Amino acid sequence: MKGIYRNSELGIRVRHFTVRLWLPVLASLLLLALACSDPAEPAVAPELSVVTTPTPVPSVPALVATPEPTVAATPAPAVSTPTAVPEPAAASTSTPTPEPPTATPAPELPDGYAALTDSEYLEETNREAAESIRSLFWVADGVTDAEKYATEILLLFAIDGESLFWSLTDTPWLESGNTQQLDKALESLAILSELDLEVAEDVLLMPFLDTLEPLDLVALESLSRLSDDEDAFWQVIDHPVVSDGIDDEEAKIVALLGGVNENNPDLVATLLDFSLITMEQRVIDLPLAGPVTLAIIRTGPGAARSMDILEDSVRNIEDFMGEPFPQRYVALLFESLSEDFTDGTNDGTYMAIRADYDTNEVSDELDSTPGMIIAHEVAHYYWFNGRSWLVEGAAEFTAAMSEAVRVDRQPDLTAFPPCSFVSTISELEDEDYGPEAPINECNYSLGSRLFLDLYFNLDDTDFWESFSDLYLIAKAAPIEEDNPDKGTGIEELRDAFEENADRDTVEVVTARWYEGTEPYDTYYLDDSPVTPTLPGINGQIDQAYLVLGQGDELVVNLSAADALDGVWLVLEYSYDYAGPPLELPLEIVEYYEDGFPHRSETVTFQTDPNYIGDFQSLAVGPDLEQDWAPGLHWVYVYHEGVKVAEVQYEFIP
Repeated sequence: MKGIYRNSELGIRVRHFTVRLWLPVLASLLLLALACSDPAEPAVAPELSVVTTPTPVPSVPALVATPEPTVAATPAPAVSTPTAVPEPAAASTSTPTPEPPTATPAPELPDGYAALTDSEYLEETNREAAESIRSLFWVADGVTDAEKYATEILLLFAIDGESLFWSLTDTPWLESGNTQQLDKALESLAILSELDLEVAEDVLLMPFLDTLEPLDLVALESLSRLSDDEDAFWQVIDHPVVSDGIDDEEAKIVALLGGVNENNPDLVATLLDFSLITMEQRVIDLPLAGPVTLAIIRTGPGAARSMDILEDSVRNIEDFMGEPFPQRYVALLFESLSEDFTDGTNDGTYMAIRADYDTNEVSDELDSTPGMIIAHEVAHYYWFNGRSWLVEGAAEFTAAMSEAVRVDRQPDLTAFPPCSFVSTISELEDEDYGPEAPINECNYSLGSRLFLDLYFNLDDTDFWESFSDLYLIAKAAPIEEDNPDKGTGIEELRDAFEENADRDTVEVVTARWYEGTEPYDTYYLDDSPVTPTLPGINGQIDQAYLVLGQGDELVVNLSAADALDGVWLVLEYSYDYAGPPLELPLEIVEYYEDGFPHRSETVTFQTDPNYIGDFQSLAVGPDLEQDWAPGLHWVYVYHEGVKVAEVQYEFIP
């Protein structure tokens, strides 16, 4: 159940051509030359006779040589006395001196606009486009930090993709001012335009972008991700489902394609064949986020209960987090994405979960495996940024809490065994272990146990306020895509919890799981006495012990070599029962020395009136392909909520 949440803050490659760099310089030189010359000076001026007198004489306007009309210069008449000077020719007979050109006054720029990349260049080269951007109400009232990204992409489009830019200005949603939506939409279009500007405009004009709904944003992001693989991108663009214009129904499938192509390219063609898939949709209204659309896409038969589990998970987790659910369109694809695909993943644009969990065929109505898987991936919409143990641990803890509410029982973390090669999170971060170490399982187990330990040791309100604050810290932090283990970690966790909760308790619990300097708190361990009776059949558990490989040798301590063929719990029981055959349920729960259960299984045995006793062998410990955690282990056996048997052993590496 990995959780991968793709970073939405991708860099945009800005292409400023060389000619753009020189145009402002050339324009400035031209204006300077014009200012220094007399615009009215003719190319060839006729010689005029001028008489100098002590009386001021108005100057004669110079004539401008023009094709039409032609005006001849008239020489001044002869003058016999210095006191008689004729008036010059009437001004109407010559071309007046033109005034120097007046520059268009610079517009008043919104606050913050002039500091944006490309704003000055666009003002000089395309005043109409610049005015179109400045007239957007959310730009005109000043460009805030939250509005810079969208405004800069618009400036880029106006310079390098003018046709796309003017198509954008015709959309009804550009004026919305919803910068969170605009950032995502414009960023995706910018990525598409880097591959092909014409295709980016074609996509913009498709029906699904007539409005900008949550689904539309996810589908647009999916296409931008698909452009990383040009062959796959063009196959999708040329497919009839896409080439004739994506509509709202088709957008539900397009929203999956970017992520699916990265994990299982062969599945793309299947999803584009609408005869091979089914889609189920439900719109719910959340207290904080408002309307959220849930969609399930299947390539085979499924279970009616899956949509109910998905809704419960979304509702419960928003309630726990105390923050609006981050995604308005939640898509769940029941399909394995690769041969080694485990249980599920959250890709950011959609979730994928093995189709095995999309079934109503469960032995127990409270079976929480599908619920835990779905809830874990839903939780990754909140928990996607930070160190791996924090992200996976928080998601697993949140899923356990959601399932506890859904099935009305205490939260547990039985999905993951204790870490087999390190005992603390700091050791996990040291990366000194070998390449074959099951690090992913340890991120889940150590991280989730830390959060559950904090939950049981802190005031309920203090815990959830701290948990929510930690989410906000992680959300605001830079996303470390290349190295997720360098993001939000133990220091931020301690800051968030010590701000709201008891500082001493936080220090003890975090030291226990991070540094290993505090002893385990065995909150979960059941220290109640064993009551071995089976009252329904007048019987009892006579003995409980461990053997190797279903042999006869009793085990108290064992090593990895001992456990190669498995370890078995043997229950010997007797009874005095004469009724019809009866099945008796037993619950087997395994604990580790950290106090947490890591495995739970319900089994039955059948009574037979012809016998007064029998025995049963049950496999215990991790699966054969998993490693054992060194230290003390317990196996508890329950019947109708009463502990009827207990076995303790130690694993020595």
